[in-house]
Amino acid sequence: MRSEDIAGRYGGEEFVYVLPGTLPAQARTVAEKIRRATNELRYSVPGLSVTLSLGIASFPLHGRDAATLLKRADQALYRSKVEGRDRYAVWDDSLDRVGWRADPLAGILTGNLARDHRNVQILLETIDLVRSAADFSSVVARAMDYILEFTGAARVLLFQTDPTGALELANARLRGGVTAEPMDLKYSRSVPDTAVQERRSMCIIDSADGLSGPIVRSTSMDSLRLKTVMCVPLEMREECVGAIYVDDKIANKEFKQEDLVFLEAIAKQLGMAIASREAVSSSGAFRAPWSEGGPPPSRAHRAEMDALRLENERLRQKLADHGLEAD
Repeated sequence: MRSEDIAGRYGGEEFVYVLPGTLPAQARTVAEKIRRATNELRYSVPGLSVTLSLGIASFPLHGRDAATLLKRADQALYRSKVEGRDRYAVWDDSLDRVGWRADPLAGILTGNLARDHRNVQILLETIDLVRSAADFSSVVARAMDYILEFTGAARVLLFQTDPTGALELANARLRGGVTAEPMDLKYSRSVPDTAVQERRSMCIIDSADGLSGPIVRSTSMDSLRLKTVMCVPLEMREECVGAIYVDDKIANKEFKQEDLVFLEAIAKQLGMAIASREAVSSSGAFRAPWSEGGPPPSRAHRAEMDALRLENERLRQKLADHGLEAD
C-alpha cells in the first residue's frame, strides 16, 4: 500500500481499505495483490490457511458519499463470498437488488456516537418487537412508528401483494402514531410498483432517484408535491410480498443513505417475521397462525424463525464489535 492509503478495522473480521485517487482497474490490482499475499502467509499451526473475500466500490462511479460506497463495497464483498470466497468483486447495478447485502450495519453507523446509539437502539427495539408474541397487527403498527421516528418522514405505507401479484395498500401510519385509512390516501403508485418489479430499494428526491439506480420520473410525485420518497421491497422466502414506502412534502427534507439502510433492515426483519408466522391471510389481514388456538408452526416456518434468530445474533455481535449495545 502507498503512504497515502488508509487501512482500518471496520468490525469483527472486516477491514476497509481507502485508496485515494485510484481507478477501478487499479483497485482490482490492489485487491488481487492483497488476496495473493494473504494466501502466501504460512502459520505455525499445521493445515491452517486464511483467505480473503474483497468487495470494491469506486468514487464517484459507484457512489458520491461514504455511506453509499461502504454499502456497495459490502454488496460486492457478499458476492465474492457467495461465488466461492478467496476472490474480489467490483460493485455493479445487478447488486442493487434486495438480498445482495451482508452487513446490516453498513451505512447505519455514522461515526457520531450519540446518533449511532440512537440508531442502534431503534433497530434493536424493532428486532425485539418483531420477535415478540404480541398481536401481529400491533407489531406492524409499532414497527411503522419506529420507521417514522428514525427517518423523520411524514407517513409510512405498507403494501402487500394480492394473489395475482398486484400491490395493495394494507396499512398506513402518520407522524405522531396516527393510523390512516388506506383508501383515503394518495401516493406515488409508480414508486412501489418499480421497487417490487425490479426488486431494488429506491430513494427519490424531487422525482430524481438520488441513491440507487436510474433516474425515475414520477408524475404522481409532482402532482402530490412530494419532495422525497423511499421504498424497499418486502421479501418472504425469495418471494416479493409487498413493500414499505415513506414520503414527505417538506422542501428541505432529504432522506439519507442511513435512512434507506435502516428501512432495508426493517423490511428484512418484517419479511422474515411474516414468513415465520405465515402472516398474510387469505383476506389480506395480518395474523399469527400459531398464537393461542392456532396451528403449530411448520418445519419451513421453524427454519425461517431459526434464520431470523441467527441473523439477529449476528447483528448483535457486530454491534458489540463496534462497541455499541442496547440499553
